[in-house]
Amino acid sequence: MNAITNVDHKSRATDIDKAVGAQVRFRRTELGLSQQQLADFLGVTYQQVAKYERGENRIGASRLYEIAIALKVKPAFFYENLDEIEAVSDRGLLELVRDYKSASVKDRALIRMTASHLSGGVV
Repeated sequence: MNAITNVDHKSRATDIDKAVGAQVRFRRTELGLSQQQLADFLGVTYQQVAKYERGENRIGASRLYEIAIALKVKPAFFYENLDEIEAVSDRGLLELVRDYKSASVKDRALIRMTASHLSGGVV
């Protein structure tokens, strides 16, 4: 048992692996890259990338460094706000991020105001 995550670390992925994988998927989608494009850069199959993103396979330190280079972020990006990260598996959310990135500045402001209003936040 590990006192930090309170899980057995034999070979199964942890919530941290899932959160890191979700960050990989988020950033890849944000850049508009396919799993195949990332896989080609890394020299692995797209199935392997999918497993990384779902947290089914752990990402080693050297592989995470390569992923960071491919996704144009520092390796620390994958650990930012780790306590707040939920595994992003909702396809609709990923599509929303992609659509948001392609929206005009004016439309982005409207999207943020709408989201804030719908969530009960301050506009």
